Amino acid sequence: MSSMLLDTTDAAVLQFYASNGGAQNGYAALDTSVTDRGVLFTSAEGLRSFAYDRGHLERMFASAGYALARAFAIGPIAAGYMFRPRDFRAPTDVRGER
Repeated sequence: MSSMLLDTTDAAVLQFYASNGGAQNGYAALDTSVTDRGVLFTSAEGLRSFAYDRGHLERMFASAGYALARAFAIGPIAAGYMFRPRDFRAPTDVRGER
C-alpha cells in the first residue's frame, strides 16, 4: 500500500473551528471556504491548507491508477485513507504462495 492522507467532512471541520473560535490555532484571522476539493483554510499570515473531501481524493488517486484500500477514523473530525495501485496483488513468499 502506498499513500495515507487525512480527510474530514466539510460540515465537521466548519463546526469544529466555529465552536473553538479559532483561539487555539495561533492565527489572527482564520478564514474557511468550501471548495470542490474540500474545506480550504487561509489566513493573513499566509496559511493555505485543505481538509480534503473523500470523493475528491478518490477521483484524484483513480486518475493516477490507485484505488481506496482502507478508510478509518482518526478522532472526532478526521479520517485516514490508504490507497494502493489498482492492479495490486499481495506479494508471494519464496514458495510462490500468497
